[in-house]
Parts: sequence; C-alpha cells; structure tokens
Amino acid sequence: MDFTTGVFAFFINDFLYPESKIGDFKLCLDSISGDFISQNNPELRYSKEIVVEDPHFLIFKENLIRDEDGEFVTEVEPYKI
Repeated sequence: MDFTTGVFAFFINDFLYPESKIGDFKLCLDSISGDFISQNNPELRYSKEIVVEDPHFLIFKENLIRDEDGEFVTEVEPYKI
C-alpha cells in the first residue's frame, strides 16, 4: 500500500492530542480491503463506510506532481467518495 499518494483521512478529534505528530493520525484508503488504515499501526483501521458517514473524518486526496522547477511536490485536495 502506498502512503505517499492516494485517498487519506484524518479523524478530526485526534488533533486534540498535541503530544502526537499529525502524521500519526493519517489513515490511507486501501484499495484491496476498502478500509482506511494507519501506516504506523496497521491494526488501526476503519471501514470506508464509517469514514464516509461520520462527519468527524476529513477525507482528502494527495497527488505527486512536478512544480515549475521540476521538483516533485505533494498536492492536497478535498475528496468526496
């Protein structure tokens, strides 16, 4: 599973824990299982249905693109499933 590009989600309430890094909460949509899975803890997973229906999840897409200098950068955009 690729955690650099694709569809991701954050559970907004996780931002209440300042001792953790934001990347710790990033969930990636696994195209095989259909679950959103944590890179740091693969045991932590949510079904796509739960993430889509719960308004406390922020869903977004990351794309790897080239900028005007030819460098690869990540572009983030809202995503609706």
